[in-house]
Amino acid sequence: WKDTYMQITGEGRRVERKEQEKMPEVMFYFSSHVSASDFEGMRNAFEEADVYFSEAHGWKQEDAEYLNAISEGTKTPPHMQEGRVAKTALELEEELLFCSHKPVYFVDIPSGHELEDADDGMETLKRAAEEFVYRTFELAEQQTLSAAKKTALFLNRKDKYIADKIREDLPKIIRENPTLKEKNKVTALVQMGASHSPIRHHAPREFVASSAEKSTLVFGFEDELIRRYRFEKE
Repeated sequence: WKDTYMQITGEGRRVERKEQEKMPEVMFYFSSHVSASDFEGMRNAFEEADVYFSEAHGWKQEDAEYLNAISEGTKTPPHMQEGRVAKTALELEEELLFCSHKPVYFVDIPSGHELEDADDGMETLKRAAEEFVYRTFELAEQQTLSAAKKTALFLNRKDKYIADKIREDLPKIIRENPTLKEKNKVTALVQMGASHSPIRHHAPREFVASSAEKSTLVFGFEDELIRRYRFEKE
C-alpha cells in the first residue's frame, strides 16, 4: 500500500502524496430517497463499489447489522420474500445489497448524538405555511427565511460531521478488513439525499471524490433557498 503517485480528484483538485497509502475513491450518489426509481441510477456505481455507506439519520447498531445480514445473504429483504418488485428507495437499496457481500456502514448522525434532535428548521417552516394560509404573507415570508437559515446551519453541521467521519472511518475500515486491505484501490459509495450534495465540496482532500449520479439535480424553491444560504449567496 506504499506508493508514489499523483491524482486529479473529481473536483479538479490536484493532490500529491509520497510514500503514503494509495487513495481510496469516494463516490457520492445524491438523490431523493422515496421511490425505487430514485435509486435506479445507483446500480452501476454500486457494482463498482467495494464498501457502501448508507444514509440513516439517528441510526442504531441493529440497523447496520440488518443491512450487513442482507449483504451477506443471511437475511432476505421482505419485498423479495413476498415475490414483488421494489417500490421504495429503501427496498431497492436492500435488493442491491442482497448477497453482494459488500460491507455496509453509516457515516450519518447516530442515535444519541447531539445533532439527532437538533433544530433543523422544519417546525419553523410548518408555522410559516400556516401563517401563509391563515394569516399574513409578510409573517409567512419572515418565518420561511428564518426556517431556511436554520436548515442551512443544520445541514452545514451535519455535512461537516459526515465528511469528518468518512475521513476518519474509511482508512480504519480498510485496515481492519483483510479483503479490502489487499486491494490496490478501494472504492466507497456514499448514498445521501440530494440536500447533501454540497458535501462533495468538503470531501476529504486525501481521497479521490466523484459523483456517481449522471442526471442533473433539480431543486424546488425551498431547497434552492436553503442552498443559497449554505453557499452564502442570499
